[in-house]
Amino acid sequence: MRDLLTALAGAVILVLVAALAVPPVIDWQAQRALVDRGLTRSLGVPARTDGRIEVRLLPSPRLRIDRLHLGADPARPTLDARFVKAEIALTPLLKGEFRFTETRIGRAEIKLPVVASEALRIPPDLGEALRARDFAIEDLHVQQFLVTTQVPATGRTDQLYVQDLHLQTPALVGPWRVEGTSGGVPFRAVSGTPGADGRLAVKIAGGGDAHPRFEADARLGLVPTESDGAVIESEGSARLVVGPPTQAAGPYLPFSLGGSFKARGTQVRFEGVELAIDPGGRALRLGGTGRLDLRQWRAGLTLEARRLDLDAFLTSPEGQNLIGRGLPGAGAGLPAMLDLDLSVGGAVLGGEEWSNLALAGTVERAGGLLLRRLTATGPGDATLTVSGQVEAAPLRLTGPVALVAADSDPLGRYLRRLGVEGPLTALLDGRRVEAAADLAAAASSLSVRNLRLALGAARVTGNARYTAAEAGARGRFDAQIRASGIDIAALPPLGTTLGSLRDHDLALTLEAKDVRYGPAGSGNGTIAASIQSDGSSLVVDSLDVTDLAGASAKLSGRIGADGTGRVSGRLKAPVAAPLLGLLERVWVGEIRLLPAFLREAPLDLAVTLDREGGASDALRSQIKGSAGGGTLDLTLASRGTRIEGGTATLTAPRAGLWFGRTDISGLQQPAELHLSAERPDADTLALAVNGTLAGLKLATARPILVGSDALPGAGEIRAATADLAPFLTLAGAARLAPGVWPADLTFVLAKDGSDIAADTTGTVAGAALGG
Repeated sequence: MRDLLTALAGAVILVLVAALAVPPVIDWQAQRALVDRGLTRSLGVPARTDGRIEVRLLPSPRLRIDRLHLGADPARPTLDARFVKAEIALTPLLKGEFRFTETRIGRAEIKLPVVASEALRIPPDLGEALRARDFAIEDLHVQQFLVTTQVPATGRTDQLYVQDLHLQTPALVGPWRVEGTSGGVPFRAVSGTPGADGRLAVKIAGGGDAHPRFEADARLGLVPTESDGAVIESEGSARLVVGPPTQAAGPYLPFSLGGSFKARGTQVRFEGVELAIDPGGRALRLGGTGRLDLRQWRAGLTLEARRLDLDAFLTSPEGQNLIGRGLPGAGAGLPAMLDLDLSVGGAVLGGEEWSNLALAGTVERAGGLLLRRLTATGPGDATLTVSGQVEAAPLRLTGPVALVAADSDPLGRYLRRLGVEGPLTALLDGRRVEAAADLAAAASSLSVRNLRLALGAARVTGNARYTAAEAGARGRFDAQIRASGIDIAALPPLGTTLGSLRDHDLALTLEAKDVRYGPAGSGNGTIAASIQSDGSSLVVDSLDVTDLAGASAKLSGRIGADGTGRVSGRLKAPVAAPLLGLLERVWVGEIRLLPAFLREAPLDLAVTLDREGGASDALRSQIKGSAGGGTLDLTLASRGTRIEGGTATLTAPRAGLWFGRTDISGLQQPAELHLSAERPDADTLALAVNGTLAGLKLATARPILVGSDALPGAGEIRAATADLAPFLTLAGAARLAPGVWPADLTFVLAKDGSDIAADTTGTVAGAALGG
C-alpha cells in the first residue's frame, strides 16, 4: 500500500510537470510509456499501467487509472490495483506535501513471497522509507482488498480477503485507522507509531450484533531472518465473546474465551486461557493453553477444571433455554479447525458425582466432531468410554462405545431417577456389567455392531439395527444375536419394548445356549429362533426351545400378507412355569396374572397362530391341550404384545387340584370355568367369568375391569352354592358347625389407590352379610 501511494504521488508529479510542458489537451493513453517510465524511476520497481488514464488538474489534482501494476519479480512484493481514482489537496502539494483527500480503488491485491521459514520478503529499508514519505491519507477506500502470500518454491498460496476497506493516517508511519469487513464480519483496527524497538502497537476489534465479538491488543514488529526476509512477531492479549451482551441472542451456547498470546509468523501460542460458558449466568469455567496455526487454519485448546456444577448450569435460565432449543450445531461456521483436549476432575450431573472426565477431539470447520476419546467415571464407579465421529447436521454418532460397572445398581438407580425406564435399566440391578459395541446412532436409526455384553454370568454378542417409521414407510428392526448363561427368571419384561415394534418389520435370528430358569436350573436349555415379518406377513422359520428346566417348545410356519397360512407347534413341560415365564417376558405381560395351579402343573398344548379375519393385523392364537391338571381351550386375539380379547375354557376333574388342597373332600368335585375378555378402551381389559367350582357357581354381573397396572378396579361377581363349608375351610376356618352352609353372595369390586376393596352382600347359612 505504501508503494501504491508513492506511485500515485509520483504520477501526480509527473502529470503536473507534463501539464506545464505540453498543450492543455493531452491524450494520456498516448503518453503511457512516459508515465510507466516515470513511475519505474520513482519507485525503483517495474511499473505498468493498463486501460484509461484520466487527469484533472483543477480545482485539485485528480488521477484515474484503470489498472496499475507494481513489481514483476515473483520473489519480491507486487501490487495489482484496478480502477484507481486519487485526489490530492492542492495547497499542501504546493509546499511539497502529499495529502490524499479521497482515494478510491475497485480492487487491490498485494502478493507477498514467503520463504520456507515463513519470513516475508519485504524491502529492508521499509521503516525508513515510511518515515521519509510525507504522505497523509484522509480517506482511502478499497472495495476489494486481497493479501496473497505465496511460497515460490512450492507454489502454495494463502489469501486474506477484505471488503469495503477504509484507511486513514496523517503519515505513512502511522498512526493508522482501518475499517472493513472480512468473511461478512466487520472489524476495526487502530495503530500507534513504531516505538524505539521498532514495534507497533495495534488494537483490533470486530463482530457484534449478528456475529461473535472479538478483541485483540498487541505489539508487533518485523524480525530479520537469515533467509533474506523478515518474520512478523507479536505479543498481547485477545478475547472472543459469543452471545449476549455483545452479540444478539441466537441458537448457540454463549461463552467467552480470552488469554495472552505470543506469535511468530503464522504460529500463535496462548497462555492463561480462560473459557467461561454462559458468562451471564451460572458460568462453567475452564483454564489452560492454546495454539493457532494461521497457515493451516487450525487451532488447539487444552483446558481443565477441578469441578463443574452442570446441574446448576442446566437449571439456570440460560441452561433451560439450551435444553429447550437443543444443542447448537457443533463447529458450524468455525473459521478454523479446533483440536480440543479437555479434562475435568469432577462434575455434578443429575444429582450424582462424575469424575475423571476427559475429552480429546477435533471440531471441524463445517460442523461435526472427530472424537478421539471421551472417558468418564459415573455412579458406582461405572466407566464410560466413547470415540468416533459426531456429525452435526443431522446429529449422528458413529464409533465404539464401552461401559464397565462392577456394581450396576447405582447406575441403574441414577438412570431411573433421570426418567430412563425399560428392560435395559432393569438389568442394572447390581450384577457386573461389561458392554462394548460399534455404534451408529442418529435421530431415526440405531445400529449396533460387534456387540459384546456381559451381565453377571450371561453373555450376549451380535449385531442389531433399528430404523424408525417415517411417513409412508414402516420401521424395521434387524438383529442377529448369540447368547449364553441366560436365566429366564432374572430377565425383565420385554413386552413393552417388543410391543413398540408392532408397526415395524422384523428380522430376528437368535441362538442361545446354557439357558436356565431360576438359580437352581440345570442350565442346559437352548433357544433357537429365526423370525421375519414384513407388513402383515409373518414367517417363523423355526422357534425351538429345548430342555428349559425340562420344558420344550417347537413352532414354525408362515402367514401371508393376505392372512392365509398359519404358524403351528407344540408346548410341553413337566412344570409350566419356565415356558410361561418366557412367554410373559417376550409376549404378553398379562401371563403373570395366571394362578399358581397353571404354573406349577404340567402342560401339553397344541398351538396354532393365524390372522383374525384374514388380512387383519390382529394375531389369533388357538391353544388346546392339558394344563393345570385338567384341560385348556384358549382363543386369544393380540396385536404385538397387547391382548385385544379372547375366550378360554378351563376344566379339572377335581377343583382341589387348582387350590393345592386334595385333603378337603368337598373340593374333590369337577371344576369348569368359562372366561371372556375384551377391551372397552386402550388401557382397560374387561373380564367376564362364568362356571362352577366344586358346586360353587360363579357369574359376573358386571365385567371385572383390569387396568394397566394389572389390578381389578371395578366389577361385580355373584357366587352361589349349596354348601360353602369347603371354601370356608380353604379360607382358614378351623371349626365349622356341622351341616351344610348354603350361600348366595355378591362381591362389588372397587379400587382405592393401590388397595382393592370388595363390598360383600348376601346370605350364608341363612344369615345376612353386608359391608
